[in-house]
Amino acid sequence: MRSTIFSLLFLLIFLSACTKSKTSLAGHYTGTFKSTSPRGNGAIAHVTLNLTKDGYTGTTDITATTPLIIAYPEICGGTWSPEKGHIRFMNTCFFTANTSLEFLLDGDYNYSMDGNHLTLTSTKADYVQTYELEKQD
Repeated sequence: MRSTIFSLLFLLIFLSACTKSKTSLAGHYTGTFKSTSPRGNGAIAHVTLNLTKDGYTGTTDITATTPLIIAYPEICGGTWSPEKGHIRFMNTCFFTANTSLEFLLDGDYNYSMDGNHLTLTSTKADYVQTYELEKQD
């Protein structure tokens, strides 16, 4: 019984060390977003991303590029959770049926944190989306 308790305690400590916590990733970030595909590179947008323990919000400087793309990227807001090697974003905003959701901050993004520099990458269809962000606080 005692060895089982120690084994479970060790496992919990090990698993918690494998992922960044919301506390360590939370903050206000500014940086850029770009999307690349075999057909070419998209524009580089300047973005902000606010990660709190309760959710995320963000902005972009490129809006209304076409009737289908309201913003590039579409960050809006929702909830997020860090997991081993990636962050899962769950966008909770509502969009009209004619909105293109290809550039929506939603789903799984691989991440790396180097000091205050956060890189998020995701592949959706044939688009590779990359956020290069610096923590401001």
